[in-house]
Amino acid sequence: LGQVTGQESNASRYIRFFDAWYAYTTEKTAGTVLTPVYVEGYSDYMAQGVNSSIGDMVLVARGSNIAATESKSYVKVTPEWLIKENPSVIIKVAPDPIPEGRTLDSYRQQVADRPALADVSAVANGDVYAISGKVVVGPRAPAGLPLVAAILHPELFSGTDPLTALDEYSRDFVPGANSTAAVSPGI
Repeated sequence: LGQVTGQESNASRYIRFFDAWYAYTTEKTAGTVLTPVYVEGYSDYMAQGVNSSIGDMVLVARGSNIAATESKSYVKVTPEWLIKENPSVIIKVAPDPIPEGRTLDSYRQQVADRPALADVSAVANGDVYAISGKVVVGPRAPAGLPLVAAILHPELFSGTDPLTALDEYSRDFVPGANSTAAVSPGI
């Protein structure tokens, strides 16, 4: 695309950005135990499965997407299925932009407050997160990769700031891309 548009230099910078954050994330998480995670899309109980963009990110970040065994990228699941699978972490993908009157945290809380999920490990242990769709799809996704990894393996990212990747993206490519919340609660 850089060659077609005459932007080889910018394309090369972006590829270096992508490669650097991919390498950072894989090095940080190398050898860790896979964390079972349920990733929910914009609709309630719509699991992000194999070949979804965040599904791929979960794999790189050493997570075990509980919907990866489904044959579709996006699959409707039930509370009963989620209870049976009992993930350690739940990540809710929130739309970008977030609709007026909503916050990123309201998406997280909406999942955490579902009575049917009270005994699921992720809910019981407070490991429910919301992540902005802006960092899991499209050109900002490399900046979202360390965020997903930090959600799945917080102990590996203690003393670091996974938002540094988004700050770099904002500085080098799209000013202001880091001006709204990317993950809730903060990591």
